[in-house]
Amino acid sequence: MLDNSKPDDTTMIISYDGPVVREGRMSAVDAGTAIVGMANLVSAASQNLYGDGSRVTSQVETNFIKGSFEINFIVEQASGLFMNDASLKELMILLFGPGHSGLLGLIRRLRGKKPKVVEPIRNKGGDIALKIEGDNNNITVNSNTYNLYNDTRARESAESIARPLERDGMDTLTIGSFGGVELPNVRITSDEARYYRAPSPEEKTVHRSTSEVYLRVVSPNFQSGRKWRFAQGESVFFAGVEDDEFLDRVRKYEEKFGDGDTIIGDMKTETREVEGRMKVVKTIVKVKDHQPPKHVRQMTLDEQEVEMGDSGDE
Repeated sequence: MLDNSKPDDTTMIISYDGPVVREGRMSAVDAGTAIVGMANLVSAASQNLYGDGSRVTSQVETNFIKGSFEINFIVEQASGLFMNDASLKELMILLFGPGHSGLLGLIRRLRGKKPKVVEPIRNKGGDIALKIEGDNNNITVNSNTYNLYNDTRARESAESIARPLERDGMDTLTIGSFGGVELPNVRITSDEARYYRAPSPEEKTVHRSTSEVYLRVVSPNFQSGRKWRFAQGESVFFAGVEDDEFLDRVRKYEEKFGDGDTIIGDMKTETREVEGRMKVVKTIVKVKDHQPPKHVRQMTLDEQEVEMGDSGDE
């Protein structure tokens, strides 16, 4: 029985391996990033299970030469009550459970992607069925694990732990020795590191409109996918250009730009909601006319002949 008069602690070993580590050249920055990521991951899992009142601190012993470091997680308090052995085990399973029962295993199983279909199952465990890519490719996970999978802080922390594997000379990450909780070691390879990248925040378009605009080109950008800078009156802003025919003429130097050029075209304006914040995205979908500034407009051959004729009559 756990003595509730003192905080409980559990120890886990995190170790990286690969040619760089075996040569004793592991980056202290990478190790530090992983340490902070693991501490934040355990904290996020604790809050997911026991609410914002839970508190998890850590003491760290490192060995950069061997590429491993030991983290002693001290569970101080959760929802006003000291944790017991059962709740500690629940926390470890939520993160490091076998197969896809834990967060790190579920990330690997889903390859970091969002499942196609999510269906709650009515049972005491609060399980959720997930349909992922492929025929008859269904799995069942606990709702706590799936909630943590969708937790931004948890996913960013998992990315921090796996990020060193994306460097040359880093092959594997192993997490084990869970302070008396019997779980298989978690092993992540460099090929799997990309699965652990945190997803970009989802954007929802709440309003869209298209209007004809007259704009001055402040600075064109000829790199694919990069935004141009335009001015509309006193307002200066960036906008993407998605008119393929116009861009093709630009690439062929059939459209040349100088200071003060203007365009007339159709501009799409979208208001998007991202994690409770609003942002406006502007895109030029059709360029109808492109003109150099009037003071540098070149005369046609006919205009030049008329001007020469007029000067000769004088």
